[in-house]
This record gives sequence, C-alpha cells and structure tokens, in this order.
Amino acid sequence: MPLRSYDALFVGHDRAVAASRWPRDATAVYAYEDGARRTFERAARRGIARVWDLPTPYHRVAEEIFDGEHRRWPDAASGPPHREPAWKQRRKDAELALAQKVCVASAFTRKSLEGIDVRVPIVVAPYGFPIEGFTPRLRAPTGPFVVISVGSHDLRKGTPYLLEAWKRAALPDAELRLIGPLRLAKPFLDRYAGLFTHLPPMPRAALGRHYAEADLLVFPTLGDGFGLVIQEAMCTATPVLATTSSGGPECIADGVDGWLVPPRDIDALVERLRTCAADRDATRAVGLRARARAERWTWRDAAASAIAALEL
Repeated sequence: MPLRSYDALFVGHDRAVAASRWPRDATAVYAYEDGARRTFERAARRGIARVWDLPTPYHRVAEEIFDGEHRRWPDAASGPPHREPAWKQRRKDAELALAQKVCVASAFTRKSLEGIDVRVPIVVAPYGFPIEGFTPRLRAPTGPFVVISVGSHDLRKGTPYLLEAWKRAALPDAELRLIGPLRLAKPFLDRYAGLFTHLPPMPRAALGRHYAEADLLVFPTLGDGFGLVIQEAMCTATPVLATTSSGGPECIADGVDGWLVPPRDIDALVERLRTCAADRDATRAVGLRARARAERWTWRDAAASAIAALEL
C-alpha cells in the first residue's frame, strides 16, 4: 500500500537524516513525531541524546476521543472513527521508546503521555506568538456580533458542542462563521441549517482579515496538542474562548486575556457567548490584553525557553 504524501515526507526525511553525515561533536538530536525512528536508532548507537517532539496528543488518546464522540454523536460522524495504520502506530511507539526526553507544547499533550506511564522527562514548551504575521486590528468590530471558529470542523474538534451551544444561546443580531473543512454528516448539520455560515479552507495569510472582523474566536476542541489559531487570533487583538484540552491554558489567563472552559461543556459555552455579546466593549478590552500578552511571548522567547528547559 503506497504511503500518503504526509507519511512519505516524514519517513523519507527520517531516512535521509539518518544516512547523512553528522557533525563529529554532535551531542543531541531533536526529531519530530513520525520522522524520528531511524535517526534515533543511529543516535542510540553513538550514545547521542535523543529528544522527541510530540505536537499532538498521544495517538492512543486521540483514538479514544474519537471513539467516545462517535458514541455521543452517532448521527454526526461523516465516516468511521479515525485510525492510524498499524505500521504507523508501531513506528510512533518505537520512537517514544528510543526517546530520552519528550518535548510537547501543552500540558494537555503531556497528560496524554502520563496516562501510559512514560518514564522519561516530558518538557512543556509552548509555541511563540506569530506577532509579525498577524497585526492588531485598528478598530472594534461593527455590525452583527461575529463569532468564528477556524480549522477542521469534526467530532474531535468539538464542533457539535459549539453548534448546540450557539443554537441554545439564541443571540440576536449575531453570526457564527465556520472556516475550514466541514467533516460532519449532512443530516446532522441540517439540524442547524441557517444558524451558521461555512467558509472553505483558505491560506493562513488570508485569515487575518477574518480574525479582525470577529468579536470572538471559539476553539471548542476535545483534544489538541496546541491550536495555532488561538495565538493567531490573539495577535490580531481578537479574544479567544478555548477549551482546556488544548494549548489554551498556555496562552490564556481565564477572564483576563481570554476565556477557558472545560471540553464538552455546552452550558459554559452558552454562558460565555451571551456574556461576550452583551458587552462588546468589555470583550474588545480582553482582546487588547490578548495582543499585549502575545507581544510578551514571541518565537524568540519560546525558543530560548525551550532550549533552557531541554538543557541542550
């Protein structure tokens, strides 16, 4: 069976790195999930330290999330639960077994590893804010109260909970915009017909305008290693409502520069949506503090912190 382009890229890169000439004085290798096995095998033979970068929750945890949501929303799934092929699961497990340290971007990802009793150090190194790529908006949004959700819209991303919360909130003069792939069954979506607008995937560079037009970004995920859209929106001074099953806790002080809610908590989503819509000036003020926070944690800050934490 041929490899998908994503898998071929990572497997090929791993082979190329493992076969390349390494500096004689190399003391550590840092490799990404799915692209580390051969590189780590060579490093282990040479006694070189090995750091594994895990960008998403551990694959077994992600599958458990999908399985649970298929049971909760049987009419929403557009296909069977996602499964990594067996060869890829074995590869991931082999990489983890060879790693001497693991680097993750969120406490949620770290927790997914702690559940399988990982015995090596797990370092949480949050990503830096892309302040150069997303500039703050110059004025407050006008017109209808606009909420956006950006990324894939499926069971793991928590979209059914957002749609149900939006329906129950029943906000007057308000719009919900879903930007990105919509991977939910049509009969399920028909229950929310007329309540939201769907925009197809677009280049990252085009998202800035949509962030700037919105009063609020909602990231209702049930399990993300981070969620770059959180930072992108905050950079534009658009406040974010995220679940704790993401990089939200690493980016947001609840009630100060954004909001955090438990995953699957429809009532909490409804309450926050209504509060933000009722006082748009206060919501705007939270967004301004979000931009200020972004300016205090750039990619340069994040890189320096990660290097120090990993002792590289």
